[in-house]
Amino acid sequence: MNDRAATLAAARRGALALALLVSASAVASAAAGDDAPALLRRMSDAMRTQTYEGTLVYTHDGKIESLGIVHAMIGGRERERLRVLTGKPFEVVRDGDTVTCVWPDKHRVVVSHRAEGLLPPKPPRGLQSLPPTYAAKLAGQGRIAGRTARIVRIASRDTYRYGYRLWIDPSSGLMLRSDLVGPDGDVVERLMFTELRRPESVDPARLRPSVADGHAVPSAQPGDDSVAIDDPEWQVTDLPEGFHVVSERRQSMPPDGQSVQHFVFSDGLASVSVFIEPPSARPMPLDGLSRFGAVHAFGRQLDDHHVTVVGEVPAATVRRIAASVQRVDRGS
Repeated sequence: MNDRAATLAAARRGALALALLVSASAVASAAAGDDAPALLRRMSDAMRTQTYEGTLVYTHDGKIESLGIVHAMIGGRERERLRVLTGKPFEVVRDGDTVTCVWPDKHRVVVSHRAEGLLPPKPPRGLQSLPPTYAAKLAGQGRIAGRTARIVRIASRDTYRYGYRLWIDPSSGLMLRSDLVGPDGDVVERLMFTELRRPESVDPARLRPSVADGHAVPSAQPGDDSVAIDDPEWQVTDLPEGFHVVSERRQSMPPDGQSVQHFVFSDGLASVSVFIEPPSARPMPLDGLSRFGAVHAFGRQLDDHHVTVVGEVPAATVRRIAASVQRVDRGS
């Protein structure tokens, strides 16, 4: 995995509990009489507006990590603090649209005003209907963190995207567990509350980062100097069904500020980034397939440039997209 994919993986490690907020989307189902859409809409609102705190476990790649989370809506602004409780200390703090990543032992701080770029690619907020490449339905009930939950299954209609199983508390509307499911039916990642409390209020001091300031390091996400590309030099000619372009930008990337073309594609739930850079931008670019948890990355050389495709999608998706990148034929 190259530096860009590794940086994305590091951000995901601590930010996964924040994925509760974005995976709790208002998804719709076509099945008549199925109240899964209403339950999902309620969950989306509850995870954003309610006050709650607790402990979660995050399972991936045969590893188990423990996370602590505190969430509240204060003064009309969403506030949240996530701490990694195992291994090296790490925390993620959300204050409205600003997300701050903190490494307390190193006094390093990364602040992003593009929360959707820093957080893992999960179903986005505000989604009012399920894309046609997915189907959602109720799938029984289970017991999580001492609470009885309704299970909602979101299945992909093909092998180019993941599915989801969500355990929702019908009393509070809060999501208690989220499974990311691969095309073979195996659970790729699991995020689950082991303890959940709903206090009436939270002391705002508990929602502040443990390190107020420190050595700021650049994020691997597009910077403020990124600009839209009006006439792209490159194109993706074979996208899986349902994916469409949502962003075409040129940006400088650390550590040397090399100009890179960055494309983002989405099917409404999953998203994929395509980076196209000159060979001098990175001395050891990714060659072939790499994986961290649910994130797959694929790199290949193309003429005098290097293509890297990264996304929380199955390996087949990044391979297919990377293979279809071409220069735009301007004709003679």
